[in-house]
Formats: sequence, structure tokens, C-alpha cells
Amino acid sequence: MIDYCANQCAYCRSSIVSGQRWVREKIYDPALHGREPSYHRYHIEPFAGEEGSCWEKHQMEQDIARTTPTLTGRSEKLETKHVLVFI
Repeated sequence: MIDYCANQCAYCRSSIVSGQRWVREKIYDPALHGREPSYHRYHIEPFAGEEGSCWEKHQMEQDIARTTPTLTGRSEKLETKHVLVFI
């Protein structure tokens, strides 16, 4: 697992500075029994010249991974994640 700094975007890995809007994704890993959840943070506003925010791009990648067939012909099932939005 890759650890991220508390003020770093998990998608673009740039800093999330004071005043920027961001979202925190809470992740439970069922393989780690009894462990606390981990968190990833993402920019929620797109950067100048970008069509989507880091959060939107991350969600798009998750949707693609969820619906893309694997080599066995089945779709991968991703774990459920809880999201909190901070403004």
C-alpha cells in the first residue's frame, strides 16, 4: 500500500493547500483484520485548463475498472468505500 501525506492529493500527488476544496475517501481493507481504515484525499475542484477534478478522474478510473472484464471474463468487484466531503 502506498502511504500519502495528509495534505497531498492521492491522484496528482500535489499539495492540498489551505482554502482548496477537497474530498477524503475512507478505505477499509478487509484483508487487514482489526486495522484502522486508511484515507486518501483528492482535489475536488479542477485545475485551470482541466476538464475534471482529481476526484472526478479517480472516480472515472474506478468505474472503468469496475466494468472492464478481466482475463477470466468476469468483472472485478471493488470494495465499498465511504466518502466524506470537506468544504
